[in-house]
Amino acid sequence: MTNKNPFKNQEFDDKINTVKNVIKNYLEENKFELKELSYDELIQWHDFSLKGPKIIYPSEKCPDEIKHIVQEFINKEFNNVE
Repeated sequence: MTNKNPFKNQEFDDKINTVKNVIKNYLEENKFELKELSYDELIQWHDFSLKGPKIIYPSEKCPDEIKHIVQEFINKEFNNVE
């Protein structure tokens, strides 16, 4: 019997990974160098509750010149309206 992690949300994880891959591809195609950041550090989120909404947004570390682009990719994948 496999124990399920009640804190794990596979659909959310898949969407986050999709956004990270889209961002990575976009930045590589446009020859944008992240310097000391990883792609994982470009996005962060906040959980309001286990079943409640998550707020996903560009992290504080995300360079200003790409924050808008990162937010667009997040909005597209998560169907956020801004």
